[in-house]
Amino acid sequence: MAHEPTPLVAVVGATGGAGTSCVAAAAAHGLRRASRRGVLVDLDAAGPGAEVLLGIEAEPGARWPELSGARGEVDGGGLVAALPR
Repeated sequence: MAHEPTPLVAVVGATGGAGTSCVAAAAAHGLRRASRRGVLVDLDAAGPGAEVLLGIEAEPGARWPELSGARGEVDGGGLVAALPR
């Protein structure tokens, strides 16, 4: 079965406090509404995390501290299933 390519949108900020996380969250929300598919990944390991921005800290799911030691190939479907919803 062939899969339709999934678009990737990267939002990169020049400095802290520029609103990059808010723009990324809004873009992910828009993609999710348009296609029913989407994942927001915050790669700033020093930041508080997307779950704090979205107010979902209490939701179960994997966080960077649990994932930082992962090595080798990543199963995309398994990773998405492990993330907070």
